[in-house]
Amino acid sequence: MWNLTAPLRAYHHRGSPGEHIHPAHPSLLVGNHTLFGVLDVPHMLAKIYKERGVYVRSLGDRLHFQIPGWGSS
Repeated sequence: MWNLTAPLRAYHHRGSPGEHIHPAHPSLLVGNHTLFGVLDVPHMLAKIYKERGVYVRSLGDRLHFQIPGWGSS
């Protein structure tokens, strides 16, 4: 995932999104709720995993899964 998100990281210059995440404590990350979240979320999650060793689980609004071609079939 880290290599796949290289073009996005080059475009989006961010700090470290996981700097306040402690691997032993629960955390809540709130992100973009639009379809544009596809652009920033993958590299943010990859960076958190790479820097903190934390696998972030995501969830989406049920509306996303009703969009043809986007949701499950």
